[in-house]
Amino acid sequence: MDPKLVAAAFGMVPQATLIYLADQVDPGRLLIRRQREKNRCSQRYSICRISRMPRFLCDHCRSPLTGPVAKVKVPLPVPMSEIPGVRTRPARMPRGTYALNLRLCEFSDDVLGFIVHPDDVIGTEQHPEVMRSIGCCQGPAGGDGLNLVCRDCGAEVATRQADCYTQNQVTLDPSAVCLSFSDD
Repeated sequence: MDPKLVAAAFGMVPQATLIYLADQVDPGRLLIRRQREKNRCSQRYSICRISRMPRFLCDHCRSPLTGPVAKVKVPLPVPMSEIPGVRTRPARMPRGTYALNLRLCEFSDDVLGFIVHPDDVIGTEQHPEVMRSIGCCQGPAGGDGLNLVCRDCGAEVATRQADCYTQNQVTLDPSAVCLSFSDD
């Protein structure tokens, strides 16, 4: 209510009208208004909770491809294992981390993209084309293109490398994935 209009309607001084109206405020109505605003705010924030650690989603269907991961620098390649009988190297990335690899070495079989630990990848399956998962001894070499697809929509999203002469890693294709900071 405008105190000037009330003052004019009742023939009162505007300052006295302010004092009168302040005494007539119903505290219950104010409480209801505050609760409505609080509920509106809590609904707004519950729609999309912000996470401190991002995760990768399929760019086509937005289904999760990894759990939460933290960005780190690209680690050096892991040298060949000296353990007899073991032909797969230890994972290049620590669990719960990712790194953006945009440089290819001359003698490296690296793939460009986001490198993650193989156990951090959750929403993928092997490519239906068996020839994409060919390797020498132990696992896929990753030299025949993307060999992991999104479990939900079938889009090609990553390259798994786990052979005796390659790094033990999964490289997500930057054009097929997106980084999400929300928990929903």
